[in-house]
Formats: sequence, C-alpha cells, structure tokens
Amino acid sequence: MAPRPLRRPGLRRSLGVVVASVVAVGLLASCSSDDGGSSDGAIALESSTSVVATTAAPVEPGTAAEYAAALTGSLQADPNTVPLMDDDQATCVGPKWVEAITPARFGTAGLTPADVEGEVWTRTISSLALTVDEAGPLVDALGACGVDVRRTMIDSARTSNGSELDADAVACLEEELTTDLAERFAAVGLSGAASDPVATDVSGQYLTVLQDCGLYSAG
Repeated sequence: MAPRPLRRPGLRRSLGVVVASVVAVGLLASCSSDDGGSSDGAIALESSTSVVATTAAPVEPGTAAEYAAALTGSLQADPNTVPLMDDDQATCVGPKWVEAITPARFGTAGLTPADVEGEVWTRTISSLALTVDEAGPLVDALGACGVDVRRTMIDSARTSNGSELDADAVACLEEELTTDLAERFAAVGLSGAASDPVATDVSGQYLTVLQDCGLYSAG
C-alpha cells in the first residue's frame, strides 16, 4: 500500500508515544508542538517510551490486596485514565495487574502499597521495568475488564490534538490497525522497553500503519 499524503499538512509536531492513560496504550492523543510554531508539513516521531526504573532499595512487599487497592485508587485518581477506562473497569484492572506483576516485583522495585497509591500509575508501571513479554498480561487484563485497546487507539487518533481526522484517514486506521498489532503496541508502551528488539519490531509495524494512513512522516 502506497503511503497516503499527510492528513494534517502545515503542522510540525512530535508524535509522542507516551504511556499515560490513553497514551498508555500507545495512542496518538499526546501530540505536541516541537518548534515554537514553525511548520513544514512534517510530523516527526519523538520516542518517549523509555524505562524509568526506580533506584529505590528493595522493600518488604505488602499483600496482593494492599497493592490492588493502591493501584486501583491510583488508576481512579488520575483524570487522564478516563479515556482508557472508567472507574468500574479500573476496579477490575487493578487486582489483575497486581496478580500479573506480583507483590514481590513491587517490593524489588522499592514500592510499598503507599508508594503505589501516592504515585501516578503510569510512573509506577514504568518504574517496574517490565519487558514487553511481561507487559503482555497487563494488556490481556485490559481486555478481560472490557477495555477495547484497538478501539480506544482509533478513537483517540480520531480526535487527537483537538481536531478531527478526515474520514479517509479513520477508514484507513480501521482497515490497517489490527487488534493484534494494537495490543502488542500497548504492551510495548506499558513496558517502556523502547530498545527491546521486540519493541523495535512492533513499533516499526505501528509506524508503517501511521505512514500508510498519512499520519506519520519520517522526514
């Protein structure tokens, strides 16, 4: 498929792959200006998925129930979580994520339940330095709790940066972005392991979709 012309010419901005709520699943909702207003029609990718591993000393972990309550509270307290999941879904996701991560992993990262509750959840997950494979069950948990990762990505792209994508670009995303790719890219985002060979491969596939749909230019 030949790449389509950029759907938003005249905008020079970064397509930040940010792991934060909606963007936690690798969405396009956090596009930002990078040149103080100049425009040459290019969209440059700025990778912001990087591991933020904690330097804290390991601690005695709390119980699974304590971490589940703390992580659920953190998910519900962050207003940026809303486009990704509602409070009921967060109540479902929190315990499942703790089960997948395990209290021991939190303790090794130096995180008590109080630390988890008092921190933005995206930083908590990032500080665990999960691999892409380890982040996979977190994505599975989203689906099990009624969060449609692919649909959320497309809907956020549809209205990213405060403007609507045209119908052709949306139709292209609907056709090109598969559930499998969306969920694998979400795992990349939750892991923050941008240099992982798996992450590189999946990110490349995702960028190809954006380029094919006229939403990304490497130039």
